[in-house]
Amino acid sequence: MKVREAAISDAAAVAAIYNDGIAGREATFETRPREPAEIEARIASGAHPLLVAELDGDVAGWAGLAPYSDRSAYRGVAECSVYVASARRGRGIGTHLLDALAEDAERRGFHKLLGKLFPTNA
Repeated sequence: MKVREAAISDAAAVAAIYNDGIAGREATFETRPREPAEIEARIASGAHPLLVAELDGDVAGWAGLAPYSDRSAYRGVAECSVYVASARRGRGIGTHLLDALAEDAERRGFHKLLGKLFPTNA
């Protein structure tokens, strides 16, 4: 498995994994599916890191940061998300993504990452 920064060409795979998580209702409160163009814009902005895990040549999961608050007191704080393709779960991909995301976030000056988890999400 290889974890790397997401490229624009990964947008469709990232959107598919995200939408699977939205539809499954176990990883997010989001209800609106995402279009690849939305993911392309997020990747292109470079405002917050978005990483992907490649396994057997395919994007198997992604992890990214999003702003936690626009208040200056929360500069350096971000909300993190980790999504793994349903067929690839249970292989440690999410753990690898989260570890890589934490390292990348620290290099970028973030000092706190927050995540919201459902208690039923294994």
